[in-house]
Amino acid sequence: MADQEQADTSGHAAPSTATSAVLKPSEPVSANMRQVEGIDFDKHAESELTVSELLAGMANMGFQASAVSEAARIIDNMREWKDPDTGDKTTIFLGYTSNLVSSGLREILRWLVQHKHVSAIVTTAGGIEEDFIKCLAPTYLGSFDLKGAELRAQGMNRIGNLIVPNSNYCAFEDWIIPIFDAMLEEQEAARNDEEPLDWMPSQVIHRLGKEIDSPESIYYWAYKNDIPVFCPALTDGSLGDMLFFHRFKSSPKKLKFDTVGDVYRINSLALAAKRAGMIILGGGVVKHHIANACLMRNGADSAVYINTAQEYDGSDAGARPDEAVSWGKIKANADSVKIDDSYLDSPGNPDYDTSSQKNDGIPLRQISKSGSLKRHAYKALETPSANLDTPDSPSKSPSGSSSRPPSDIFKPLPKAPLPKWSGWRFTVASGSLTTTVILIFNIALLGWSYRHEWSDTGNLLLYRGDCNEMKKIDTWSHFAINLLSTLLLGASNYAMQVLGAPTRKNIDEAHPKGGILEIGISGFGNWRYMGWKRRGLWIALTTSTIPLHLLYNSVIFSTTSAVNYNAFVVTSTFTNSGFNNSNALLDTLHSKAINGSLTNITTSDCYPTFNTNYIADYANVVLVTNVAQNIMNDSLLAHYEHDSRSQNPDLGWLCDYHYDCTVDPADWTYSYESSAGTTATTATAKVDYCLGESVEPKCTIELIPALLITVIACNIVKGLAFIYLAFLQFDPLITIGQAIASFLENPDPTTVGLGAHSAKDVRGHWISNVHGGTYWSELNQDHIYKPERRRWFSGASPMRWVLTILACFFYWIVGLICLIAIQFSDGHPSFASQWSAGFGAIIPSAIKSITSGVSQDAAVLGDVLIANLPQLVLSLVYVAFNGLFTCMLLSREWVSFARFRKGLRVHWPQGAQRATYWLSLPYRYSLPLLIASGLLHWLLSQSIFVAQINVFSSDDPPAKILSLNAIGWSGLALTLLLALGGTMILTLLGFGFLHYSPGIPVSSSNSRAISAACHPLPGKFNESTKRLQYGVIAELDDGKYRVGFSSEEVKPLVAGDHYE
Repeated sequence: MADQEQADTSGHAAPSTATSAVLKPSEPVSANMRQVEGIDFDKHAESELTVSELLAGMANMGFQASAVSEAARIIDNMREWKDPDTGDKTTIFLGYTSNLVSSGLREILRWLVQHKHVSAIVTTAGGIEEDFIKCLAPTYLGSFDLKGAELRAQGMNRIGNLIVPNSNYCAFEDWIIPIFDAMLEEQEAARNDEEPLDWMPSQVIHRLGKEIDSPESIYYWAYKNDIPVFCPALTDGSLGDMLFFHRFKSSPKKLKFDTVGDVYRINSLALAAKRAGMIILGGGVVKHHIANACLMRNGADSAVYINTAQEYDGSDAGARPDEAVSWGKIKANADSVKIDDSYLDSPGNPDYDTSSQKNDGIPLRQISKSGSLKRHAYKALETPSANLDTPDSPSKSPSGSSSRPPSDIFKPLPKAPLPKWSGWRFTVASGSLTTTVILIFNIALLGWSYRHEWSDTGNLLLYRGDCNEMKKIDTWSHFAINLLSTLLLGASNYAMQVLGAPTRKNIDEAHPKGGILEIGISGFGNWRYMGWKRRGLWIALTTSTIPLHLLYNSVIFSTTSAVNYNAFVVTSTFTNSGFNNSNALLDTLHSKAINGSLTNITTSDCYPTFNTNYIADYANVVLVTNVAQNIMNDSLLAHYEHDSRSQNPDLGWLCDYHYDCTVDPADWTYSYESSAGTTATTATAKVDYCLGESVEPKCTIELIPALLITVIACNIVKGLAFIYLAFLQFDPLITIGQAIASFLENPDPTTVGLGAHSAKDVRGHWISNVHGGTYWSELNQDHIYKPERRRWFSGASPMRWVLTILACFFYWIVGLICLIAIQFSDGHPSFASQWSAGFGAIIPSAIKSITSGVSQDAAVLGDVLIANLPQLVLSLVYVAFNGLFTCMLLSREWVSFARFRKGLRVHWPQGAQRATYWLSLPYRYSLPLLIASGLLHWLLSQSIFVAQINVFSSDDPPAKILSLNAIGWSGLALTLLLALGGTMILTLLGFGFLHYSPGIPVSSSNSRAISAACHPLPGKFNESTKRLQYGVIAELDDGKYRVGFSSEEVKPLVAGDHYE
């Protein structure tokens, strides 16, 4: 047999065993298999070969060339995919190890981040620090075979064939330690906050990217483009060394890192992704951290691994994508490849269409671009155990329970550190600066005032002299006082609104008890939740603000001087030496006329000058007539003595005490007696000119130092309150945008399902159940949307409207009554005469003494305070007026979200949010209101004022006879005050008749109504940082709909539909 099987070497037939083994027939080749072929460079002889053509040509080369081509295809699909309904793109997680950053590949990674080609990054500590170190000093190319001992002696460090001088790390320490110091300071400052600051590693990297401020840095661009960078092993490298040294430097304080916060953040990012892709360069912690985050969503949709590790040692670094599929970290039908392994885990079809994949994200019905609603189960929102996966790809744990993450996965991401001097803190700091400047001015004014002499009323005499100059000083000084007071009032009102606005913690305390707080404004209901610090600051600001106009306007007042002068009517011979007279005073005046020391006054000036009760510039006046000689041989035709002490004007002498005292200065005449023998006759003399005996006016501007010291004390209290508030660590909800953001980030469980509720719809009460708990019972609310044409009146509560309008009308009506009483009083001056005299001018018929029977000093102080008491009430009315306008404008901002998609207006913006320094009253409303308030206060200071008249004799020198203390008023200024105040009231009511835009219930400042509209769909993260619109966001069962804010397309509310 053996002989037979031996080859017959003499024949021509090959052995059958050999032929059957070597020439074994093949099975038919599958049509799906690709032929191996390379790149035919002849086809590119006429043109350059592009990278795309090179990669496409590698697809059929085999070995790792095919893997490289497959990786390029998968990455292209990642970048090109878009959700057909929302337009969302693939969330691409990029992971890489530190050696890539140490090498020249760093510039490629920087370019990817700069141009936003990735969504998130995971790297090692070396991958962080090497980037920053390269911004400080270069890395050099060396050799793999350089001796370690020699390098160590030279202070050189080797990374493969790269050399890093140890001085680079010294420069790194010098740069980073001050940053750690600043971060520790911020951490310590927030220790007692409602949300203490513990730095997440991603926040640390974000901060370092900001501080490096170099476009060469990967993490500078990550900071600029808001791309999160995660480093679960941040301390495993030079960064850990720096933190080790910093701990000694900062002891006993400790810089703390919150690594759990970053795990929460990256997992939430994966959960929110419509489609997730992984690109992992290297292995180890970066590979597992990304893959584990994708496990939270039942796996990534595509993955590309590039590393040199093998799977045969069981390491995660060497594992192929198929191993991750077994863990649920990559989906079973995902596109995936590992370069450096000939095995391709993806389907391998270059025409593979990833857009046909099912979206294995959260099963919610969301508004499509056509406006139709996708119908899926919506129970995930209300049922804690609901599955997050689609019905087609359920994810169950081995025990069969749902793999849905715990409900707290939907809590907001930890906030980044808030900037110190932005938002409301900047405005409060500006208020502190304003208060400080005014305080310095007041202290300087007090010091300057003490350099002046004291008046006989115990006040500081700032000015004495011309009465017209005194009027100017008084008018402009009160204008300045009311300007400064109004600035302080506006700044203080801003700060009081900040203090009175609730925090989220306050709301979370109030809502479970059935309480309702007011957002963006001080409300009575907010007071009980403010805490003793905020209450103390609010009281300090209120008590130092409301009486400020009263006190400040009382600091400076003016006094008028008046002379009890003599008036003589004489013949034309008065200026001649032959003047015959028996009056000693007139003889003295005659002598002065001869030597030219009297002032010559024309009749056109003389009559109006002396046609007032209070003359300060002249001690005596001589009226020279056209009569040459009195037949009775006496040159004195008439003599009058004017008494300034009477409040009834003593001016009858100007018209010879005729009934009709209207005088034409050009035809100014007097009657006198003339006799011839025994016959007495009456003759008429015409005044040709006047001669006045001038005296120095004694009108004064005085300052009450005790009141100025009180104002300074108020300034100090206010300034300290501003400073304390600027550093107070709390986060008030002072804009409607901040409230919406807070409720979207952390929905309020007490308002789930309330639906489209307005402020008036959130009525209800808490009822105890049989188990000892409580539940909220709504009152007469059927959740059926009934659109109403709501006016701006609905933007504030009825109680706020009633109180504000009553205060405004009461103040205005009291002023009107005073004006009517003035106009119907005897001898009231005309508006023309008041205009001619000027605002604040003392007119005898417009003054009243009310402080009799007390000392002079007490009378002055009493008159000053009484005259300025209405300033206090006006300040209260302004605060109420401002609050009402704020509520209406706050609601206007709220309803605008039904018409426009826009970012929230907050004080520390992120993403699409908008920055603001005002609260809920825009500058175009608040500034005119503040200016109008200042004008009202100034007009009030000119409508009612102190009238102190010091009466002097006509002697030389003049002697003070008495001081008349009274309250003066100006009907003209009061009329203008009422006109401006009435215009403001009518403007307020006019705004109330405006209509709000339809499509959204008016929430006003009601915290519960606002909260009811802020329940995002499950899996929607960071909605508050996007451009939002209000409307229908999902369809529930039984024809019900969910309403709220969404960054995606929404439908308008429909009358008669049931909304929750």
